Amino acid sequence: MNRRVRTGVAVYLLASLASCSGGGRADTKERVATFEAKLSKELGTEVKLECPTMIDQHYHYCTAVVVGEEDLAFPVRVKSRGNELEYTTKRWVTGANMVRLGKHALTKKLDIAVDSLTCPKVSHMPDGAKVRCEATAEGIEIPVEVSMVIKVRKLHFEPLGGVVFGRDAARVAHEKLGEDGVYTEVKCSHMLVVSVPGKRFECEAMLPDETTRTIHFLITSENGDFVFGTEPPSGDDGEAKPATSAEPVGSAAPANSAR
Repeated sequence: MNRRVRTGVAVYLLASLASCSGGGRADTKERVATFEAKLSKELGTEVKLECPTMIDQHYHYCTAVVVGEEDLAFPVRVKSRGNELEYTTKRWVTGANMVRLGKHALTKKLDIAVDSLTCPKVSHMPDGAKVRCEATAEGIEIPVEVSMVIKVRKLHFEPLGGVVFGRDAARVAHEKLGEDGVYTEVKCSHMLVVSVPGKRFECEAMLPDETTRTIHFLITSENGDFVFGTEPPSGDDGEAKPATSAEPVGSAAPANSAR
């Protein structure tokens, strides 16, 4: 064999070894056990996995099953890097992750002092899907609808009750003042207020002469009812001067998304 041929063979062998070094067969049983422990900790419940034979640096799809709820199964994409495991549950959201994102959205964006938030253990969330979580704040139960925003793949958290939206309070006050012959723009600095009976908040009305007047609100139930007036409503009899009440509303909630 001449020198050129020997050199070519050597280069080929080195290239072959290099290509194999990053794609060797992994210890699937050991990796699965490690992955089950990680995912179980994240979900807060025991999970079992069914995976194909794993090869380092390659993606594989495993099936995760929640123990005791065998009908609750979802796909997980896994990639093994030596002793490290990367995984993603595309279009599936774990309860732990939903709670983390939900607390951030409710606390940081809506200024709700969330005491607790519970969500399904795992949810299939393709574009447009919706699930229900339950939050508590200031002793009030707040149902929260969670949806996957189409295209941007962000979770949207919207309280469905247990709160008074500033937008709705401003609208009701504007309509009532208009009925009384006072045409004014009402603005509320609060995006929403937890519906604690007896709790008060204020909004500002801009009058036609460009002066402002404070509108005082008093929450009267846990369901978003309130009375209001240009004078602080009485906390004893729930009357205001002038006063009106509003039915619980939630459809005008502002959009709130979390990554």
